[in-house]
Amino acid sequence: MNTKRKILVIGRHGDTPKGVQFTDPSYDSITPESVGRLYANAGRVFGPFVDESKIGLGNTFVRHSNKQRTKYTAQAMLAGAFALQPVPQSYEELDGLGFGNARISLDDRLSYEHMKFHDEASQRETAEHYIANWIANPDMTEYKGAAITPYRDALRAAKSTLRDSVLGLTEEEKYIGFLTSHASIAEAVVFSALQPVETKDSFNFGEIGGPFEREGFGTLVLDYNEGSGLYQARFERNGQNYDVDLQELMN
Repeated sequence: MNTKRKILVIGRHGDTPKGVQFTDPSYDSITPESVGRLYANAGRVFGPFVDESKIGLGNTFVRHSNKQRTKYTAQAMLAGAFALQPVPQSYEELDGLGFGNARISLDDRLSYEHMKFHDEASQRETAEHYIANWIANPDMTEYKGAAITPYRDALRAAKSTLRDSVLGLTEEEKYIGFLTSHASIAEAVVFSALQPVETKDSFNFGEIGGPFEREGFGTLVLDYNEGSGLYQARFERNGQNYDVDLQELMN
């Protein structure tokens, strides 16, 4: 029986410039080195799938947050997967590639802007420690006297955008999609694919192979069996496979 494969890449944005003022246009961007690594890595990992599937840019989509660095990250990966020329050397050169009729869109559900954080605590404790507490206590609405958005809300938003992305792959002629976001939100997308986000009491990055480093990603693989008419799904990251319950995800 024939199987048709579709994939969704979920990841964190690339490296940002250091020592750049907030008012500098390059502040919300990724470095030339990061553009190069993302392009090359995507070509190595996804290029064979693109070639074997005989798909074009019109069979792809990107969802990114309101920050340009997430858009540039997805564009660099998309360019690498399709070996677009000329090879981009910087974020400025990405827009010049055009990307044909690929669907590239902002998705605010992948953004931080609608969330409240205890900024002083995150700076004092380090962001990593603060986020670890945040995800371990997903219903917490206050942290050290400051109102915060519970991680459960981030999980619900992540599940919503993931569901829409899966529908885009299964109901349209889309074969590869890219979701690019930020620390803790990219992981929320993965959690929403693997775990019951409404009922689980606590979350730990170790359950999904650790937090995403910058440029890090995992892949949701959807295999359609033309004989049964059903999809099977799994999540791949760093050589590990995780089962995905599509029925739970789509409810």
